[in-house]
Amino acid sequence: WLLQADAAEADWVAAGDSLKAVSRRDSAPLLAGRVFCSTGYFFERQIMDRPDSQPMNRALSVTLIGRLPVSVEIAAVLYAPGAGGDADLLSGAACLRDERSTALVLPREGRAVVFASADSLDLDPQVAACDFVLVAGLAPGRTYALERSGVGTGQKLRLAPADEGTLRASEAGNLVLEKTY
Repeated sequence: WLLQADAAEADWVAAGDSLKAVSRRDSAPLLAGRVFCSTGYFFERQIMDRPDSQPMNRALSVTLIGRLPVSVEIAAVLYAPGAGGDADLLSGAACLRDERSTALVLPREGRAVVFASADSLDLDPQVAACDFVLVAGLAPGRTYALERSGVGTGQKLRLAPADEGTLRASEAGNLVLEKTY
């Protein structure tokens, strides 16, 4: 997993699960993010300069630790900080996994992205609480029904294929759920 930044404009700063591309002029964050990986990893900076020492490339990669597993899942939340002091936007970000899906949730923003590996999904209550949910990886063009159970913070949503369903996945297999359910 590799991110690149314009070497004349930014340097990478990374620690723990957090990363930033910071301006070389004033150290302001240009891009910030958090990484969620299903196995051990570390950040590795890659720097390439021209022969005249001018910066040419600054990249940051996630490098896995130890023997490579059969499969690795890496998810990331990235955003471009604005002038409004939103530096801790990602502090509440969560990566939720089960056998059928992986969800990235930004509760402060009321948004989630769910990567489905099956057509029937039980959405986590943290996902159900979001105002906007993008579900990716569904069967293209398939019709779905959304069933709700529970109330408040314990609300659960089940998304399942249904011939009489009112939701249809796009030809790319994506479905948007907005807080109309």
